Amino acid sequence: MKVSYRTILYDNYFSNHSTQVNTIQATLCHRKYYNDYFLSKFLPLDKNINILDLGCAYGSILSSLKALGYSNFTGVDSSKEAINLLSSTDFAHKVVESDIVEFLEKSVVQGLKWDVVLAIDILEHFSKDELVKVLCLLNKVVKPQGQLIIKIPNMQSPLFSGTIALGDFTHETFVTPASLSQVLKSCGFNTVEGYEAYPVPYTFISTIRHYLWKIVRIIYTFLYAIETGSFDNSMIWSRSFFTTARNQ
Repeated sequence: MKVSYRTILYDNYFSNHSTQVNTIQATLCHRKYYNDYFLSKFLPLDKNINILDLGCAYGSILSSLKALGYSNFTGVDSSKEAINLLSSTDFAHKVVESDIVEFLEKSVVQGLKWDVVLAIDILEHFSKDELVKVLCLLNKVVKPQGQLIIKIPNMQSPLFSGTIALGDFTHETFVTPASLSQVLKSCGFNTVEGYEAYPVPYTFISTIRHYLWKIVRIIYTFLYAIETGSFDNSMIWSRSFFTTARNQ
């Protein structure tokens, strides 16, 4: 008997995930500073742009978009659990329950395009073939001069890549900044840049972590130089990383 693990795990994905905070409010508080910090770095200053958040989950990204002054956004998620919880929030009219691939295919047919598409902690859930298909579809729905913003586990991280890449049974595809750039360019994006997802300084302790991380990454870079003979300070060592991609 063939059983789809996705059917079993995604039905109660959020409540059964050991690393997931299980209430909307707790999730928003847990992620707020982190999301606000990085989104403010990557998003255009124009608050009127239209934004698509793929795999919006409990709405932590949507909450940050609203807090940063953006209002023209849409979230998509296939989880009934997440959509039902969001239905009781201010984002009820901002979210669509849909399989992501089906949503993107319909968007291409309808000629829908967005200034910014966010794919935060979602692309690793696809197989390689599915990921290539999704990225090719995304290339068609991102407006000219628009951008795709990705956050994904980093298999290049020296010590702890497995804790995030393999910490979720539904993760299927694992990348490094170089391999993600390779597939993005193959799917039509021609400007690709990677960034570390480092500790965000918003409390006293987190500020200490932020600066300690700078020391740790120097050590990683030094060890890499010992093995390869190349001192490359642009290498990305964090457990997850961000990538921005443009199609023009």
